[in-house]
Amino acid sequence: MLRSLAPILLLLHSALAAPIESATAAATIGKIRGVRDPIYHLYLQASPKNASIPVLGPESAADEFTIGGTIQSKKTSKYLNIATVSTSYKPLVWGATGETTAWGLEGDTIITVQGSSYGRQLNFLVCASTDTTGYYDLFLQMGSDTPSGRTCSNYQTIHLPITATMSYSRIGVVTGANKGIGLGAVRQLALQYPNSPLNNGPFLIYLTARDQGRGEAAVKSLEQDAQLKQAKALKADGGLSEIKFHLLDITSSSSIKGLADHLKQTHGDGIDFVINNAGIAMTGFDANVVKTTLDCNYYKTLEASHAFLPLLKPTGRLVNVASMSGKLNKYSEEVCNRFLASKTEDDVTSIMKDFAAAVETGKEKEAGFPSAAYAVSKAGLIGGTKALASAQKEKGSGVLINSCCPGYVYTDMTKHHATRGKTVDEGAQTPVLLAIHDIQGKTGGFWQNEKEIDWVE
Repeated sequence: MLRSLAPILLLLHSALAAPIESATAAATIGKIRGVRDPIYHLYLQASPKNASIPVLGPESAADEFTIGGTIQSKKTSKYLNIATVSTSYKPLVWGATGETTAWGLEGDTIITVQGSSYGRQLNFLVCASTDTTGYYDLFLQMGSDTPSGRTCSNYQTIHLPITATMSYSRIGVVTGANKGIGLGAVRQLALQYPNSPLNNGPFLIYLTARDQGRGEAAVKSLEQDAQLKQAKALKADGGLSEIKFHLLDITSSSSIKGLADHLKQTHGDGIDFVINNAGIAMTGFDANVVKTTLDCNYYKTLEASHAFLPLLKPTGRLVNVASMSGKLNKYSEEVCNRFLASKTEDDVTSIMKDFAAAVETGKEKEAGFPSAAYAVSKAGLIGGTKALASAQKEKGSGVLINSCCPGYVYTDMTKHHATRGKTVDEGAQTPVLLAIHDIQGKTGGFWQNEKEIDWVE
């Protein structure tokens, strides 16, 4: 007969939310660990032999989790799901999407919430791993059965003692934010938010990047930033803003979906703005450079716009960061007029396809285009953003959608040029204006130096 061991106590470090009772409540962030036999000081993580299996294991492999209606690994961005099986014990598995949205807290105890397909459950089964000594598999326990041949402890509860509370009145996302204009935008958002018309309470900014290490390092740098410290802008210093990292590779559809799923499941009431800053500027010019540049700066940025748009509150903002190189003064009159006459994203996409086809034959200049992949991609983004804004306005949406040129900013993309240009914080002023300040309801515009400008000149 299996012996019933003392309850498993899981501690959450740096807890940041009130008790969670539904998928739309504020999320809690931290490490989950056990402190009772047989899992003394073991942490929730992926199995060393099968990354799809969640286990309790050594602290050296510990992960952090966002815990709300879903439970998501910060290390891998995968979600903790309950497998659909016929047995009364349901294996826990990692998945690319949060299929289980029933997680919650009752006091400090993890449960599946009332009204879910599991009912209100709080018992877990913990079984010694058959693969690796010192690791333990987890199951949601809905009956008295246990896996055959396994050494398990029955009817365990897991706990997340809450040490502090934080809910967010405003939530924003900045893509490509580990450096350059994106990093400057995150800093300026935190500095300017207290005096913005958007301010009605605590503010969460998601800093996203395609490299986890660089993204997390960027967050740490901002937490120690002298300007933010002096202004007492961040929560840790008594301010309103908090900055968190989330993985996003703008060139990956699955990564875009992963962030969108996280935002939907963690912030059920919606988010306030997205600044799409991620992009690339490649050296050289050929068909491959054009294909890669258009894919990132045009196609994937608009794909991300469509993914995030349904998550925005009715008065939300979408800001696509373009470039002064996206102005139409480098094109033939025919191509310029095509851009200006474009009413839909499909119209703009047809121009992008014609450019790529002309480059394939080496006749882009004869076709009325400059030999500049980055410039054409940003012209496409401006046109696509205008078309998206027009379509949303026709639907009666109150979301304000604009593109902007940050100006000539000294970044990794421009450092090979002789002109130094603006600082990243100066370049961030227009995107930040469009995200959190009063722009008098304007949508579909192209902005530079904090005002709407003519796209052609």
